[in-house]
Amino acid sequence: MTASSDLPPRVAELERRMSRLEELGDIHQLASRTASDATDLRAKARAHQRSIQALHDTLTETRQELHAGFDEMRRGFGEVRSEMTAGFAAVRTEFVDVRSEMTAGFAEVRSEMTAGFAEARSEMAAGFQAIAQRLDRMQGEG
Repeated sequence: MTASSDLPPRVAELERRMSRLEELGDIHQLASRTASDATDLRAKARAHQRSIQALHDTLTETRQELHAGFDEMRRGFGEVRSEMTAGFAAVRTEFVDVRSEMTAGFAEVRSEMTAGFAEARSEMAAGFQAIAQRLDRMQGEG
């Protein structure tokens, strides 16, 4: 009888162990799914990392192109500034030359006019003197 009286606790122990094995099976399945999910997440993380790296590379390349474009634009502005400075200097020189020519021309005209007026004054003085002499003679005769 000891064997049959021993049977219910042994069956209970066996049921407890079977229940535990089922729990372990469930835990094993959960662990397998978690490992699979973790593998999927790692793959997605690597894909995102590659996308982020590609975006970084594109931004770096764009920044370098922008810097090169701005450097070229600065050089162009420098060239334009140099050309404008040279052009304004040439215009300034031309104005100085024109002013010198005008000053010389006005001085020449002034000199000619002064000489012409002096000659006209001299001729007028001679004419007035001739008139005065005639008037004097006419008064003396009269």
